[in-house]
Amino acid sequence: MTTAAEIDVSDLCFAARALAQTHPMTEESLRYRQACFEQERERQPVTELADWASTALLVGYCLRRSEEQRAQTETPAAAVAPGGGIDLESVTALSESLRVGDAGSVSLLPAEVTIAALDEIIGTELDKRREHLREQMDDASWSELGDYIAWWVIHGYALRAGERPRPSTSARVLVVGVGNVLHGDDGFGVEVVKRLRERRPLPGVTVAETGIGGIHLVHELMAGYDALVVVDAVDRDRAPGTVMVIDAEVIDVAGLDVDERHDLLADMHLATPERALMVAKAAGVLPERTVIVGCQPAAVDMLGIGLTAAVNAAVDHAVAEVERCVQELASTHASRT
Repeated sequence: MTTAAEIDVSDLCFAARALAQTHPMTEESLRYRQACFEQERERQPVTELADWASTALLVGYCLRRSEEQRAQTETPAAAVAPGGGIDLESVTALSESLRVGDAGSVSLLPAEVTIAALDEIIGTELDKRREHLREQMDDASWSELGDYIAWWVIHGYALRAGERPRPSTSARVLVVGVGNVLHGDDGFGVEVVKRLRERRPLPGVTVAETGIGGIHLVHELMAGYDALVVVDAVDRDRAPGTVMVIDAEVIDVAGLDVDERHDLLADMHLATPERALMVAKAAGVLPERTVIVGCQPAAVDMLGIGLTAAVNAAVDHAVAEVERCVQELASTHASRT
């Protein structure tokens, strides 16, 4: 097991908060979270408490997923067996153990790291309420609120830990087209995936279009993929219509300062693929193999629907390159398993 000294707790918590923005829960956990929210709205005298509980549960859940990724033991959410995938009795028991500081039976990292990360997440969630509420509450009431937030963060962590995954053996590849169809050649990626959908489906391959909403790409990756192919207009000073296959180089957010990290999380749309891939990496859902099938545009700044002639002529070539990349990625995965 990795030693505590090798793990940056703040990085682990940042990854959890980034992941929480994409709402990565399995269907069953999402239903459970909604049921808890409705129950708290009925039970609590202040309706905002239900919202805070729901958010705390989500971030705690994402902390566990970040821990899985750090320990390299994550099973994709899509592989969790539907129906009966959560043992709520076990989740409650895990929650009670964590509540008294006993993480030894559940933590995938050194127990002190899990406890420290939970404490940091709880502190952050409580700080969100401090400015508006602290002066209005006496010490006892503030302490009760802290206990309430802490319980839901811990419960979310235990909820993910209690999910029972089923193994997946075949390679899963996501092909995603990005770009703005209102800006000429910037719609190249969208046109390529449109053509791909007209062809015979490839086994194990999901084809999606996210346009300029990079947060949707991160959300799609929550399903768990072994490889990612991004199709986009890429300016590399080549002749218009040149198709390129590029290994993606994604910046690790651990190398960013605090302000840069906050700016990244504040950009909810993640309008550029680079920012979306950075968040996906921080959240622990970016596949190890990520390639870009790009095309040199002739015009991306002009307003207008439709590709220029040179780029339109490159679409079929790009489709063939995507299919070749998919086969190569799937073959590489098979040789490793």
